[in-house]
Amino acid sequence: MAVYLVADIDVHDAETYAEYSSRAQATFEGYGEVTYLVRGGEAEVLEGDWQPKRFFIIRFEDREKAMTWYHSQPYREVMKLRLASSTSNLLIVAGDSVFDC
Repeated sequence: MAVYLVADIDVHDAETYAEYSSRAQATFEGYGEVTYLVRGGEAEVLEGDWQPKRFFIIRFEDREKAMTWYHSQPYREVMKLRLASSTSNLLIVAGDSVFDC
């Protein structure tokens, strides 16, 4: 079953975050098909207090590939740039999508 990495990122150092973003792409190689479903864009809150800043949804083929990528040494090295340049909220959600039906 596919899983989705959902991220809300508040960038406070755009230059360092841009480096993270360009380097993070290469870390997906070898973890199956990885697809950005949402990348940035304006978010409009319809209910609740959540005020997302920079929103991403990334689809992985399955949880094992997603978690192996997340804990991989190449991504952990690049992640340091994200942690230094932003405040992030990330979660993994498993579920079907129109791509899986």
